[in-house]
Amino acid sequence: MFASSVRWRAIAALIGLVLVFVATAPSSPALAVQGGSGNQRPLSDWLSQQGTTSVFFPPVPDLLGWANGNDPPIQPPRFALADYAGVFNAYIKGQNPSIDLGTTVSGTVTERPLADGRALVHVNIHTTRALTWVYDISASFPGELILGSSVEDVLAGHTPALGETHLDVIFTNTEPGAALPNLVQAIGNLCFDPLFCPPAGVEVVSLRFSAQVTGELHAALGVPEGTLGRFMTSQTAFDVTACTLGDPSKQVGPPDTADCFAVETMFIQVIGH
Repeated sequence: MFASSVRWRAIAALIGLVLVFVATAPSSPALAVQGGSGNQRPLSDWLSQQGTTSVFFPPVPDLLGWANGNDPPIQPPRFALADYAGVFNAYIKGQNPSIDLGTTVSGTVTERPLADGRALVHVNIHTTRALTWVYDISASFPGELILGSSVEDVLAGHTPALGETHLDVIFTNTEPGAALPNLVQAIGNLCFDPLFCPPAGVEVVSLRFSAQVTGELHAALGVPEGTLGRFMTSQTAFDVTACTLGDPSKQVGPPDTADCFAVETMFIQVIGH
């Protein structure tokens, strides 16, 4: 669905991650915080900046995608989108007010000043009834749908797969109190256009994501259409922006499959008929 292979390479540098505990204390002298427990900002400061671009699956707003692109055949290569910021649900309601998936997002945004004048921001959010769908990307991108329904499918009347997600991301911002970034841009995933590179001073330091979703499976998975299934993923990355923008020292894994993420897990299981 991408307009060019450059866009796919940009997202391929990003997709895939694993759930590991991420310490919030910075380890670099450049990220030395200036005391205190941090300033709490409204969650809306962050949520309002998500989904502000529509590049990868227009006209649907962009959120981060998740995959396990470097570990077949242990796990078949798959790609998932999940509404961790409530953006997909808001878009659906905007197109058809009678459809509301009941997505809720809660969490915290903590900001601390850094010695270099920037800010260290920690966003931790929990989302329920998050619209999620999964593709098999073995042969092409985005490939065949194997679980759930996309935003456009839901608008066409198909049954959504809904689940629970957790996102924990730590990033530097230009200065305390500054507008918070679009995460897709902050991670460097839109930098195929220099106008959409991360602003100077914005860098994602660590990111962890997990999801557990229940929904209908599709025949492309090798099961009867409509079989009930469960999708689970847990993912983590460090120094994500630097890695996405081409620093090979930030990549992990064997040289022939190295990417920006320490571990990647993604599973689908049949749980009923």
